[in-house]
Amino acid sequence: MRLIYHLAVSLNGLATHPEGPDWLVPFAEAALVYLPRLLGEVDGLLMGRRTYEEALVLGWAYGEKPALVVSTKEGLGGPGKRVASPEEAIRLASTLGLTRLWLVGGPTLAQALLPQLSEVRLAYCPVVLEAGKPFLQGPLSLRLLGTEVLPGGVLLCRYRPQVSPTQGP
Repeated sequence: MRLIYHLAVSLNGLATHPEGPDWLVPFAEAALVYLPRLLGEVDGLLMGRRTYEEALVLGWAYGEKPALVVSTKEGLGGPGKRVASPEEAIRLASTLGLTRLWLVGGPTLAQALLPQLSEVRLAYCPVVLEAGKPFLQGPLSLRLLGTEVLPGGVLLCRYRPQVSPTQGP
């Protein structure tokens, strides 16, 4: 299974802000250009409950792609399928025949799935946030695969995770 972790981050590597996702509004044009291409590359979505709930509030932009939502709480509304753990999500994706998943946002979920990440795609937005959560805690070494400049000065960087001596085998 191919697991692509893509999200927008500030120049200082923060993926979330305590006041929510409004900091991303000025970069909506970049998302409109890039996200349809990414959706064309994957056959399913994987996200945590907070990301899922924000996506529902903002308006579901993922079409008919199956969405697996990791949450321990019952009562998930919308098109998502709740799973209790990241491991269960990977098993269910395999059972459903999904081979290319987009891990949407979710630094906490990405951290739990660090060994399974096939690719990390960061859309660096030209802003520095004063507070928030980093896209990963590490340790992780990345090899640059390519870059692309998107509207609004957003720099998309594609990386392949590398095993480093500090990560073990």
